[in-house]
Amino acid sequence: MRHPRHADRLTNGFGAYVAFVPDKRIGLVMLANRAVPIPARIAAAHAVLEVLAEAP
Repeated sequence: MRHPRHADRLTNGFGAYVAFVPDKRIGLVMLANRAVPIPARIAAAHAVLEVLAEAP
């Protein structure tokens, strides 16, 4: 899977991570408590995207 395009933002105690893989036509929006570190959100999002990319 090619590297997804992504962005992360924090606001009012919550964090958002958005990623998409245009060539696979898949995307993900993850909302998490701000206490969850950004690297952990990114790792979780990439794991989900890997599974989605392999789905039929």
